[in-house]
Amino acid sequence: MENIYKKLNDAICYLEEHLFENIDYSQLSKILEMNENYSKIIFELLTGYTPTEYVRLRRLSEAVFMLNHQSIIEVAIACGYDTREGFSRAFKRFHGFSPSQKGTYKFLNKLEYNEKLLVKPPLDLCWCEMAKQTLYGISYNVFSLGEIENILVRFKKKYCPNEAFYCILENRGEKLKYTIALKTQLGNEFERITLKKQKYIQINNPYFDYKTSSYNNLILPDIEIFDGENHYLLFSLIGNFHV
Repeated sequence: MENIYKKLNDAICYLEEHLFENIDYSQLSKILEMNENYSKIIFELLTGYTPTEYVRLRRLSEAVFMLNHQSIIEVAIACGYDTREGFSRAFKRFHGFSPSQKGTYKFLNKLEYNEKLLVKPPLDLCWCEMAKQTLYGISYNVFSLGEIENILVRFKKKYCPNEAFYCILENRGEKLKYTIALKTQLGNEFERITLKKQKYIQINNPYFDYKTSSYNNLILPDIEIFDGENHYLLFSLIGNFHV
């Protein structure tokens, strides 16, 4: 099992190495080995900052030392601001006073995580790989997460599955496609489903709401799996499953 905090440290090192350059944020997805959208989400979930916010605050932190031997406009340009005024406003929002004043500075140090840790509360997060599987399930169109529990209760009451069953949730904009699947076909209404072999991020915490400050909407998992004892969610990294 691969520790995601090593990859996170590598991603942070990339940002730090290019802190005062035009950063190619798409490189983070390559380092974290996931698509660009998920890389930003996971980065923020683990660090508390979006990649661009992390860079902005690190630059404003380092600007304190740069101002000791450079002019305000020189530091402003180095930090990615077109004007002295824009830099001064950002500096004041972060530190509480303008670059020409003195006071107690705020400072965001370079983040670094203990790579011996597999988890960082409230997330229980690790890498995993799911093998290709053939399942049989029934799909439902839902428009809110509140409908899912009622569907699941009705399914269990009707079919009473004794084996592990898979709850597959697809985000389709205004509606969700919710599929409950088994390894055996219990009726003609069950359709054949193929789950492709691929790598996932697994989050073992059914009570975490998967929200970040930069994403107002709920971050939906690609696959949610119950196996009787365990409840865990999977976010696909590359591609999607086929239903």
